[in-house]
Amino acid sequence: DLEAARARGIMVSNVPSEGTGNADGVAEIAVLLALALARRFKEAQENLRRRVIWAPRGISLLNKTCCVVGLGGVGRALVRRLKGFGCRIIGVNRTEVDPASLGIDEFVPLSGVDEALSRSDFVFVCISMCPATEGFFDGRRIRAIKRGAFLVNVARGGVIDRGALVEALREGHLRGAGLDVFWEEPPDPEDEIFSLNVVATPHIGGLTDEAVSGIGRFVFENILRLKEGLRPHNVINGL
Repeated sequence: DLEAARARGIMVSNVPSEGTGNADGVAEIAVLLALALARRFKEAQENLRRRVIWAPRGISLLNKTCCVVGLGGVGRALVRRLKGFGCRIIGVNRTEVDPASLGIDEFVPLSGVDEALSRSDFVFVCISMCPATEGFFDGRRIRAIKRGAFLVNVARGGVIDRGALVEALREGHLRGAGLDVFWEEPPDPEDEIFSLNVVATPHIGGLTDEAVSGIGRFVFENILRLKEGLRPHNVINGL
């Protein structure tokens, strides 16, 4: 579609996640999923129903190593939030970034992701979905993650091999997974993955008051620019 529009001289613009509230909302949901896994929220809710107190004992994000795979708008927003929890952060990205400028403790190129995964207590998937990243977290790469770690996906379902994730959860290689995105949406509530240690939300990461208003403002501004004969912001098809 982008190429067809370009061939016809039609500019295509999209709304960036950063600066509109979208990236912030997705980063917040990533933290929510990580906390729910770390503090065993599903078990805690069940204990309330059973009138059990002082259990379960969870783990803290403090001093844990978090690997953020993808340092776009969402990844950068997530880094800022994880720093507030006292995490040690490894940032993984295709293009090199300055660790100090983002507040990460260590930068690792995408080619070295497996070694970074082996040292991480939490792995956050924030890479965009494209042919090069489809199935990026296959069985081999999931096995590269430190045993007992948590995996949180706020990117796209297809970035992770579903069967490999289920197997890693079932066998205990991964302690748990947090998902805001799925392979088919809406997901089947009877999907076996929900019987495992999975905390999930129905793709609501970017669905906040700030994001909706920020996206609306961006679109409205582009409409006004077109009306005034100006180039719209964020043209993505090379015109």
